Amino acid sequence: DDQQGRGIGTLLLSMLIGLAPDYGITAFTASVLFENSPMMRVFRECGYRISVRTEDGVRELSIDLESPLD
Repeated sequence: DDQQGRGIGTLLLSMLIGLAPDYGITAFTASVLFENSPMMRVFRECGYRISVRTEDGVRELSIDLESPLD
């Protein structure tokens, strides 16, 4: 918990996105607890289109690496 908010999640997601094409990965999925707003912000700011579905207090995300927002 003492490491939260230091950019580690953003760094890891960025690294995964950078490596994805080398492995033929075109999308990521993630499960985020509804109350975890900081992690949702990380995904929303990743630069790719995401879709979100909420079920039982958990947000199920799909990050489409073939649909950059720029």
